[in-house]
Amino acid sequence: WVEPGTFTMGSPTTEAGRGTDETEHNVTLTKGFYLGKYEVTQAQYEAVMTGNTDGLSATPSSFSGYPNRPVEQVSWDDMQVFLDRLNDQQSANMPAGWKYVLPTESQWEYACRAGTTTAYSWGNDINSSLANYNWDGFWDDGNDFKETRDVGQYAPNPWGFYDMQGNVLEYTADWYQETYPIGPVIDPSGPETGSYRSLRGGFWGVDGVNLRSATRWGVTSDNRDESSGFRLAYMYTGDRHTVDLNSTVDLEMIWVEPGTFTMGSPTTELGRSTNETEHNVTLTKGFYLGKYEVTQAQYEAVMTGNTDGLSTTPSNWPGNPNRPVEQVSHDDIQIFLSRLNAQQSGNIPAGWAYVLPTESQWEYACRA
Repeated sequence: WVEPGTFTMGSPTTEAGRGTDETEHNVTLTKGFYLGKYEVTQAQYEAVMTGNTDGLSATPSSFSGYPNRPVEQVSWDDMQVFLDRLNDQQSANMPAGWKYVLPTESQWEYACRAGTTTAYSWGNDINSSLANYNWDGFWDDGNDFKETRDVGQYAPNPWGFYDMQGNVLEYTADWYQETYPIGPVIDPSGPETGSYRSLRGGFWGVDGVNLRSATRWGVTSDNRDESSGFRLAYMYTGDRHTVDLNSTVDLEMIWVEPGTFTMGSPTTELGRSTNETEHNVTLTKGFYLGKYEVTQAQYEAVMTGNTDGLSTTPSNWPGNPNRPVEQVSHDDIQIFLSRLNAQQSGNIPAGWAYVLPTESQWEYACRA
């Protein structure tokens, strides 16, 4: 998981080996995302692509027969087929609105830098113990490996990602643009059209300067060669999530982006209490929140059959399925949540759960 944040994309004018397409600019990413710990391997690619009807080989690599090496000889277009198949195959395991995608170029560099500002995520120098690249002679001679290696053979960057620099180039979702935007940008996704797709990270056949965090590459969408592979991202791409509680009752939730707001009230606000001191709050993680209060029908659907002696219809004004449930305690709600999470366990990804919002999440969403 990569938290949202702000970083400087590109390279300073003093950085050795700098390209003219690396103008520094501030980028803010408002959405967190998952990113593959490793580049997609030959075994993973084969598992997804076996049986495809697009005429694509499930074992395309030049250095084939090594299941833990990164897949290569795949184009950006091939990756779209891979992503479509993966999302279809995993559809029962993903909440609504989430998808496997290629990271944007800015997401890639943000994760590659992992909070660093040096030429590489480990510092300003490079040697053969740090990455798989052409450190000796030409690409096809010398003592370097001259081909891909199993993923994870070198130390990870500070955020735990392996081989972001070296081994194979990694495609991003973006069209390549030679000139970055001027000034700060939020959630950039590159130009709408272009001639080349953006790749990052360098590969086994180039010298160390081409592995810098800011180095950029561009090739056509149909290009295949032994230098290029990819890394998956997994992120929220929608704004709604619906939970089916039974055949007639569901629960709709809305995605709330992370952000910063002022919690509390100004001293001049009419009716203000002494426990409302203003203070800035930053929420680094987005979350879903119910579009409506939990209704009587929703509570009954989840609580029917509970063994805790709790009524499934506790409200003072019962028999109104679309009114909010009341006459429930905080303790009762914990039982409701435990039952809901158990009932929906097959539909929510690892690490996710239905909970009550924190007080700051509630006020952030209320203020909108």
